[in-house]
Amino acid sequence: MGNRLITASERGNIKQVLHILKKRVDVNSVDEYGNTALMYASFEGHLKVVKALLEKGANVDHPNRIGNTALIWASYKGQMDIVMALLEKGANVDHQTKDGWTALISASSQGHSDIVNALLERGVNVNHPYMNGDTALIKASDKGHLDIVKALLEKGAYVNHTNKDGKTALDVARDKGFQNIVSVLMQVRISVRSVPWNSFL
Repeated sequence: MGNRLITASERGNIKQVLHILKKRVDVNSVDEYGNTALMYASFEGHLKVVKALLEKGANVDHPNRIGNTALIWASYKGQMDIVMALLEKGANVDHQTKDGWTALISASSQGHSDIVNALLERGVNVNHPYMNGDTALIKASDKGHLDIVKALLEKGAYVNHTNKDGKTALDVARDKGFQNIVSVLMQVRISVRSVPWNSFL
């Protein structure tokens, strides 16, 4: 029954999901990868299914085998409505995978500024680094997302933070030729020593 729920949720079949939920089924059952119905529905953008699962007690912060959650997946895919539904149910904005990936880094790297702003409004750790030392600011700078760079800086993103390669957001933006981002970072950069990549761990 749990597998049927996962399949129906992934496909967005709300009618079947509601039918299954009326029976005795574990709403938090997982597949071989540790993914739940809520995670698949969140990833695929099925808002009605997500709400139905949450109403039945789906664990909003359930991590799969590598630590991904519904919020991280929805943030990566740009599913704003679902992100808001998960946040309203108390999803942990600072949850990280085993390698340090977060919802903020996901949204920042993919250019989803609306999700970035929603996470920032909830006090997410703006300076948390991924396993290679990249922060949300470095990811956004590397991908050319100027609006996200500005939003992160306004919330205290550390401009001189360096990753494991010794590069800052300014360095990666310059490497990619994003002159508009380079200009913004130059304006706010302060004359202090660079901060090592693991200073925020």
